[in-house]
Amino acid sequence: MLNDLGDGFYKRATQMITYAPHFISTVVLCSITILFLNRDTGVINTIIRYFGGTGDEWMAKSRLFAPIYVIGTRPKAVGLNREVRSGSVIPLSDLPEFCSGCESAHVEPASSMLRCLRYKGGDYELTYLLNESAEPWEGMVKFSVAPGHSVYRYDAWDNCCYKFDRDKKMCLEPSKGCLLIADENDTLLCEAYEAPANALELTEFERSVCKATDYPTFKNPKKVTLPDLLEQELPDFGGFVRYQTRIDCLELPLKPVWLEIEGAQEGIEVFVNGDSLGIQIVPVYRFELADKLKLGINDIVIEQATTLERVVPRRDGKPAENHVGINSRIVIRYSDGTFAKE
Repeated sequence: MLNDLGDGFYKRATQMITYAPHFISTVVLCSITILFLNRDTGVINTIIRYFGGTGDEWMAKSRLFAPIYVIGTRPKAVGLNREVRSGSVIPLSDLPEFCSGCESAHVEPASSMLRCLRYKGGDYELTYLLNESAEPWEGMVKFSVAPGHSVYRYDAWDNCCYKFDRDKKMCLEPSKGCLLIADENDTLLCEAYEAPANALELTEFERSVCKATDYPTFKNPKKVTLPDLLEQELPDFGGFVRYQTRIDCLELPLKPVWLEIEGAQEGIEVFVNGDSLGIQIVPVYRFELADKLKLGINDIVIEQATTLERVVPRRDGKPAENHVGINSRIVIRYSDGTFAKE
């Protein structure tokens, strides 16, 4: 993280404040504490006498021993969290041996916003990737695999595990991650996502809103056409927004049938004929509809939950930055079957 800081002075100062105390022994810190609290020459008593008070023998008070010791040795814990506070600072030359169980996977192109960690355990290997950038990452992931092992990609967001092709580029959408697994098991659980050839774009909806405390009592229904920039119409609104429409399924399709929403923020929940398909919080929002569709008219409901940023003013006085409403198209992607807008 320090390497990503642009301010050289701040970087060096933070590094010095964080790491220097680890090289000072507890004995030295205790000696410094005693000097600070000395009755005659200590800094604390000198300040007290400067403002008209009288010095005190702080080290002679038994009830203050524990607080003085904890506060006096606290600098040694700067920069360490609870899990590693009992550890130690090691030289860079010993770092490879210290991290022998965790290795960085080789990715091309490299990116400071792509978090990458590799773990070897027994007969299997795990490689975790997380895209922290606001832009999609596309590239190659290279690592050695033992003979007879296959590589699988697990997407926790969609709860899908499918075979991973190491000879092709992979794509990670913003704020999403995946787990690459090299193991002997050769069972294919899911098929990798590929956009079906056919698409039905949904643009006409009935929109209604409600405050979080009033959910699910939606009010003020209104016909809208996407994109819907609700923050311009209701700049102080915070709560839930519901979009309702209907589609006519003339012929039941085979899997997969995806409903995709590209331009929205916060949480999105989709209902098909009253049944929830779950909640997602990061675009691109993608929901599988096939199991919930029926012949004839199908009710599609999309609910967006917003934060309280527009209701509770920000401390810095700046206006809310997140969008409210769906500000892009909604598409149903399918391979076969016949759909029509009602």
